[in-house]
Amino acid sequence: MLTTENEAKKVNKVNFDNLPWFSIFMSVMALTIVFGLLYLYLSALWEGGKLSIDVFGVNFLFGTEWDPVNGNFGALPFIIGTILTSLLAIVLAVPLGVMLSLYIVEYAPRTLKNYLRTVADLLAAIPSVIYGLWGIFILGPFIVDLGDLLIGFILPKTMHVRGNSIFTASVILMIMILPILINILIDAFETVPDLLKDGMYALGSTKWEVSSKVIIKSTYPTIVAATLLALARALGETMAVTMVIGNAYGIPTNIFDAGHTITSIIANEFTEAASQLHLAALFELALILFMITFLFNVLGLLIVKRIKKKFGATNR
Repeated sequence: MLTTENEAKKVNKVNFDNLPWFSIFMSVMALTIVFGLLYLYLSALWEGGKLSIDVFGVNFLFGTEWDPVNGNFGALPFIIGTILTSLLAIVLAVPLGVMLSLYIVEYAPRTLKNYLRTVADLLAAIPSVIYGLWGIFILGPFIVDLGDLLIGFILPKTMHVRGNSIFTASVILMIMILPILINILIDAFETVPDLLKDGMYALGSTKWEVSSKVIIKSTYPTIVAATLLALARALGETMAVTMVIGNAYGIPTNIFDAGHTITSIIANEFTEAASQLHLAALFELALILFMITFLFNVLGLLIVKRIKKKFGATNR
């Protein structure tokens, strides 16, 4: 009797996933929300920056002067500062994130794994202003002392190492994006089948050979995807970068110079804009930041797609 009732309930239960109209409706709703929000965001930035776009045109992208008093604005130093700090943070974070994730998955004792992952989650929970204060009072002076020791050996004697600089901001960003990398990579490394690893061990491979030739190689597309997510996080960071980058105008000549990013200049000057043109220039900077992030994401998706296609062909 119970079996008959359960079968009747299964027959009467509607499976919405098999209804074409339901799938179409949900797809249209999702696309409408995404593109609607995108339109509202872009239209607000365009309207806010229209005066600057009309006055400076394309020259705004290549201008190096930022003079609110005389109404001369150029975005090139901030674009360079944004890309430089983010890419340097990625260069520092990705190898460290891969090594830490490998250690947690393959090398750490079982009782230590959960504690290490909790520590990574706690790093993500720390407010960015705390990172900024730590960078000002601890990391910055440490970099200056370390730079003084390296000048004449690794660094040229003419170089001046600053505590508040592009490099300091990149190190702060590296620490802030590590939790993203570690959490994604741990999940990816744990999905590698034990059969593949056991096969390598049976052939006499060492633990490092298994880690590098099986785990990393089989999860390479995921590593690239995690890198792109971390890059997007680094491009948009504001408070911590503003506190440690030095906030100096002009194009930095090396990574130990003070500089500006798009987010830091907006945070510093948005509430104190001296004129409508100044405010419009800040809105245009925000639009440029959106376009940079969008281009990096599109480029990243194309790279991930190509890597997956290559790995799929190799596996076959």
